[in-house]
Amino acid sequence: MDQIPQEQMLKRYYLLPKSVQDALFDEKTAGVLHKTCTLRDMETHVSVMARLTGRVLLGYLRPETFAFEIQKETGVDALKATQVAHDLDTEIFSAVRLELKKLYPPTIQT
Repeated sequence: MDQIPQEQMLKRYYLLPKSVQDALFDEKTAGVLHKTCTLRDMETHVSVMARLTGRVLLGYLRPETFAFEIQKETGVDALKATQVAHDLDTEIFSAVRLELKKLYPPTIQT
């Protein structure tokens, strides 16, 4: 995934709802990331997972493509990527799901 300039991320951060801002830097979020990576034998990928999780919360990465990005960025198999994405979705994204939906334009279904 492309590098996003820090200035652009900061501008986006200040436009986010308070609940999403809080989720980005919450100790619980960091704990869930660490716990999930440990549980799924991905300790070496914690920083990558934190970056991808942050991109979802900032609105740069759609939650439905999260597992694919995990697989692409870490090289883990599709099953493990899906499991990690599900764990993080349940523990982190579910609490701010309504706010996240507002960050993404609707997709066209054909």
